[in-house]
Amino acid sequence: MSDCPKILEKEIAGFMTSSEISPYRHVDVQAAWQKYITNAVSKTINCPQEITPEDIENIFIYAWNEGVKGITIYRDKSKTFQILNVGISEENK
Repeated sequence: MSDCPKILEKEIAGFMTSSEISPYRHVDVQAAWQKYITNAVSKTINCPQEITPEDIENIFIYAWNEGVKGITIYRDKSKTFQILNVGISEENK
């Protein structure tokens, strides 16, 4: 979004994609409304390809501490085919 000259800097945060948001921020968003919902709600936490098993463990612990009842972790490019991709390389055409 930073290449859009007519969008003000303060407005750019409203246009972030799921991969531009940190895994902890994903948890924060869910935790903000989870406390008002009796049933469990699961949200996919989008993580970069470079995430480590220790990072994933810390995200689960953070979610539990924040009162989140269920999350799903998705590590980018962990499947041979995925629906959402950033850009298309020549080899994937």
